[in-house]
Amino acid sequence: MTNTYVTDITHYLNESGELAEMPAAARKLASFLGLLIDAASQVMPIADHDTRIRCRKRGCQGSIRASLPTHDSEITWHCPVCGLNGMIHKWQGSKWDRSGQAEEGNADRSQEKPKPAPKYTPREGQYLAFIYYYTKLNRQPPAEIDMQRYFQVTPPAVHDMMLKLEKRGFISREPGKPRSIRLLLMREELPDLV
Repeated sequence: MTNTYVTDITHYLNESGELAEMPAAARKLASFLGLLIDAASQVMPIADHDTRIRCRKRGCQGSIRASLPTHDSEITWHCPVCGLNGMIHKWQGSKWDRSGQAEEGNADRSQEKPKPAPKYTPREGQYLAFIYYYTKLNRQPPAEIDMQRYFQVTPPAVHDMMLKLEKRGFISREPGKPRSIRLLLMREELPDLV
């Protein structure tokens, strides 16, 4: 039997629309749902769209697929590998709702010149995407230990990557100051987080 999550995202938020104080497991689920809202609302309408967000079920390497036919409907999602699935209600107007930005972006794109893609490796791109999403969800940049846990690598590997990203001009940071990483790229220049 697979788990089905039927969620009202407002249950995870405080009066100001930020993530409320809650146990770590609930916060992880809320952060995961926030990523899904962000991914689905920026490309709506969609049906069975690959969000490139890794499934949250332990040991599963699947990529979550989402559907969002209209702005008024709920977001449905599922993992085609393990069958984990769910539905997100009342996502409209949350801090992760990008539907308005997607519509504005589509209108403005016809007049914009395409920007050259930054030259980073796929691995560097994943670190940059992680920094973006972590900062967006938690309202503070990640610490190196957060990246170590997510990418399941050693502390020196994360530190070396931060030095490389800083040297290449993708991030800025204050050495010795925790959570001082600042992304110097726009969201459009980043890959999806897988």
